[in-house]
Amino acid sequence: RHVCCDAMSDHTAQPGEFIFHAGDACTVMRFVTEEGQLKYLHRNDLRAEDSKNMQAHMSQAFEKAKRINSMKSSPSMNRSGDIVGEWDETSKKVGPGQFLSEAAIWTLWENCGMCVSFAWCNMIVFAAEDFQSVLTQYPEMHWIVVLYARQFILVLNKTLISDLMTPPSVN
Repeated sequence: RHVCCDAMSDHTAQPGEFIFHAGDACTVMRFVTEEGQLKYLHRNDLRAEDSKNMQAHMSQAFEKAKRINSMKSSPSMNRSGDIVGEWDETSKKVGPGQFLSEAAIWTLWENCGMCVSFAWCNMIVFAAEDFQSVLTQYPEMHWIVVLYARQFILVLNKTLISDLMTPPSVN
């Protein structure tokens, strides 16, 4: 309960909202809840010149979304191609039950790609610093979390660094 009250908050993203950009310092993990979907594009999937073009395209789509989507139920921007354009096929969907940037909880982290909401999206935001403050109050739990963090870092060091990762097995 302490973690939920002190380390978590909610955020509702509107269609076309940038969640983060490649290279941004990251101190939070984001969970997509039952409503909404994000698109994530890893920086390896873009050439340098594509990144600028994509940001310009997404900014235009964002402005269009703000004009069109004055009501939450509007379906006009639910097609991801309206927002990420020619990069739609390359991008990955992040939907309910999925999360981004878990590494920010366990190590210093910089986002590895761009993430944008292409429909209204509810998220739980889990703040690393607040989580660490809560953990210091519970030594038994702290030890268990340290064991998991070590496993996570081992997996992180063996895979393509990304904001989208599968958690390590802790069997």
